[in-house]
Amino acid sequence: MNAQRRVGFGVFLFALMLSLAGWAQAQVMEQIPAEALAVLKFNNPDAIGAKVTALGQKLGVANFVPQLADPIGALKQQFNLKDGIDTKGEVAVAMLLPGEGETDPRFIVFVPVSDYAAFLKNLTNLKTEGELTTFNMPADADPIYAVNWGSYAVITPWKSLVAQKPAAGIKVAGAAAAQLQSNDVVVFVNVKAIAAKLLPELLANKEQVMKQAEIGVPPNLLPASKATTAQIFTFAETVLKQGQAATIGLSLSEKGINFSAMAEFDPAASLGQTIASIKSSPDATLLAGLPARKYLAYGGAQFDPAVSAKVFDDVVGPVQKALEGVDEVASAVKIMTAAKSILEGTNKITVGWAAPAADAKGPPAVQQVTLIGGDSKKVQAGVRELYQGAIDLMKLVSQGQGMTIQAEIKPDAKTVDGVNLDQITMQIKFDQNTPMGAQAAQIAASVFGPEGASSLLGPVSDQTFVSLTGDDEFLTGVVASAKKAEDTLGQLANVNAVSEQLPKNKVAVMYVAVDNIVMAGLKYAEQMGMAMPLKLPPDMQPIGLSLSTEGAALRADMHVSADLMGQLISTGFQVMQMMQGGAARPPAAPAPGQ
Repeated sequence: MNAQRRVGFGVFLFALMLSLAGWAQAQVMEQIPAEALAVLKFNNPDAIGAKVTALGQKLGVANFVPQLADPIGALKQQFNLKDGIDTKGEVAVAMLLPGEGETDPRFIVFVPVSDYAAFLKNLTNLKTEGELTTFNMPADADPIYAVNWGSYAVITPWKSLVAQKPAAGIKVAGAAAAQLQSNDVVVFVNVKAIAAKLLPELLANKEQVMKQAEIGVPPNLLPASKATTAQIFTFAETVLKQGQAATIGLSLSEKGINFSAMAEFDPAASLGQTIASIKSSPDATLLAGLPARKYLAYGGAQFDPAVSAKVFDDVVGPVQKALEGVDEVASAVKIMTAAKSILEGTNKITVGWAAPAADAKGPPAVQQVTLIGGDSKKVQAGVRELYQGAIDLMKLVSQGQGMTIQAEIKPDAKTVDGVNLDQITMQIKFDQNTPMGAQAAQIAASVFGPEGASSLLGPVSDQTFVSLTGDDEFLTGVVASAKKAEDTLGQLANVNAVSEQLPKNKVAVMYVAVDNIVMAGLKYAEQMGMAMPLKLPPDMQPIGLSLSTEGAALRADMHVSADLMGQLISTGFQVMQMMQGGAARPPAAPAPGQ
């Protein structure tokens, strides 16, 4: 199938799908061949069109794109699609493996019809061959085949795909089935069908790849190399054998756009049982302890120490065991041992990257805080070991590389609000007699400052360990807030509005403050002599991301609010207006919360 034909047929199918409305109890997935690799499914395209129209109006761009007033109607009119379509059906496009001698995948579209004969009148140059009907696209003589399977018109350029109705369709249950119905648009990945194709190839090539991975590896590191390669193959094999389905979904609402990705595994198998043991919770205050301040990004996650340690042993354990006794990598083993000890003492982690202060001079300084909940004494011991191992490893790696690393750990070096904190300092010095060294030195100074990196860390209570980098005002605020463990950020109206659009139960959450990132960039640009008098409203809604579990399924979500999109579009028009001398007129951005 040539490229021009693929594009033309693809546009036709897309228009056809978006011209349909509603979804019925009949499941289109049951009509799709079980060997299909992936399915693109639209739920209620008429409603999608209405949502697009409403969102376009809210964002102030409807006047610039007239088609947004009635996108589905515009497509119907353009492609003359009107008769015989069942407005209560589901629509799907299935992708299958390429045929013999082909490189591109094959695909079939399923269109719900109320009157198949009337539906065919939408098409051009019709010819009937038994149960099959052929038609073609304008300026393309190659036939496209259509057949009536139950309440669906099934369309494809490959005759063999519709010559006989499949005996069984795709059976979907659990979290994947819920995702197929709850999203406006969703891609279903048939992991079982993909595994049937990839798993034999993976196992057939395993021995050869493992031998290639041994080439050039020093004899004393050969066991570790083998263990690492074996772990990679074990993970891939486990995912393919135990995976059941994956989905990527998109939904629209007056609140904004939601994206969702989900991977589901066999609940009776090891990976599914591990995921099921990770409990999502509506009660966890994942942002508790962070002080009130403007952040570039901030978030938190909860952990079960027993689960974390088991996953670490399963993934890292074989490699660590193979490295033990090798003097050259003793520091790497120390890091692994310390990392496991930290995980065993951790039940929650909260992080924040603070925006530069308004009066900050020079490049934006990195100000970061990490709060670790759990056994703070155990965490402290593990962190000390981890940093010492990291320092030893960096010094080893830097030998003969044109740089020297000066780093040390000073126990109880500083007291902040009655809390004794260790200090870790690190400075990388490059050979500035070479262009590359001079450039590396400049980059390091802009990121860490001329004196290098410095962090403070230690327990603020029996249950909370803190690690932070920043100015004295930030340090004092962090320690005071960590002691109180108050959820200051989570109670903010803009954060709460985004959190409500994410799943109620969460394992982890992250918020990205686009407005603070933009303003920090503008401030840095101003210091570099590239000032732009651009203003953003305060306290814009951040982008929200979350991780959660649903039984044996792992789910990731993202919410981009209409408030944020409207403000960014308005700002974009401001930039255009400045660049064009006032030629662009920005649309009115929505008021926060509307």
